[in-house]
Amino acid sequence: IDLYRELLRLWREHLDGRVSGMVLLLDDAHQLLTRESGALLELRAVFQDLQGAGARYPLVITGPEGLFEAVRDVSEPVTRFFERMALGPFTLEDTAEAIRGPLHAVGSPVEVASDAVEAVWRQTQGHPFFVAFAMRDLSQLQRPRLTAGDVEAAWPAIAEHLSSERFAVEWQSATPA
Repeated sequence: IDLYRELLRLWREHLDGRVSGMVLLLDDAHQLLTRESGALLELRAVFQDLQGAGARYPLVITGPEGLFEAVRDVSEPVTRFFERMALGPFTLEDTAEAIRGPLHAVGSPVEVASDAVEAVWRQTQGHPFFVAFAMRDLSQLQRPRLTAGDVEAAWPAIAEHLSSERFAVEWQSATPA
């Protein structure tokens, strides 16, 4: 009830007429279900009611592949409310788009050779976060053309940077379990 009321208030007082919608993301929804098995049913009701009131809040949730099958026992309507979209690693073509698209969008003169795209894809195994992270570091090289040789030469530093920035904090706060 509080979630519905506050999202509706936010829509009416601040968003309506200014945006066409606001996407809300609930990451790792399966964690919520361990605490409250009916949570997705409640979220479904809240977001359907918001839509009925004219507040446009698309809800995106993430979870393991079998999430909806596990929820089916609790509520069949929940499984119809969400559209399933399997997410996985980028293909080589996806990686090329993820690399070249943003460079083009900002008018960057940097050219990324096909062999460089393949090297990034191979090193990152197509993981979207790792592709973006690697390209952030590679863009700092300030070369007009990136090749596979550039990626391979820079990779040890990228891996070290990734390790220190992304994983060191997580390892320090991880429980023995």
